[in-house]
Amino acid sequence: MQIDIERLKMPSKEWRNNHKKACIGCGKLIHSISTWCAKCSAVTTGKRRAGIERGPYKTRVDKGIPHSKEWNKKVSESQKGSKGYNWKGGITPQNKAIRNSIDFRLWREAVFARDNYTCQKCLERGNNLHPHHIKNFADYPELRFAIDNGITFCEKCHLEFHKTYGRENNNERQIKIFLDITHFSDCPSADTFRKTESKNGNKN
Repeated sequence: MQIDIERLKMPSKEWRNNHKKACIGCGKLIHSISTWCAKCSAVTTGKRRAGIERGPYKTRVDKGIPHSKEWNKKVSESQKGSKGYNWKGGITPQNKAIRNSIDFRLWREAVFARDNYTCQKCLERGNNLHPHHIKNFADYPELRFAIDNGITFCEKCHLEFHKTYGRENNNERQIKIFLDITHFSDCPSADTFRKTESKNGNKN
């Protein structure tokens, strides 16, 4: 590497003022360490962000050259868990992490497909569908991804079910009663249902 003796003899500001070159955008004289003047830089950056212009330097993506699978995998692994820039100490609740997982999405799609994307209560097809666990998600972890433990409801029917029976100790008997009744007003309240179950000796 060649050392610039002349630069070493000058203060930094004085050297920059004496060594200038033309901006590649407009030709204005600028510091030799820069490529664009301030005005051209702002315009070019805006065009890059808008996808209009990429400037004189092109990346692999600009050239249409994809990265290898090995490279993508390496980058992915480098950002997982505590290695990620947005890691906050593992504060995401376990239930939320499970519901955002690939396994949950596959279970959800399988339940919808089996029920022909139709709400099993009102029989309306494809209207903001929700997958419902017949036996509680929290109380039966071993059945979270069991397709026969899921049923398809639309948003309205799903909310009405939980409004009636709550979100704890849900079971197949509740589903059967809920599907058999004609109107939501016919639904027994959660308290009435539990009292009836306790009299019959059934545990939810």
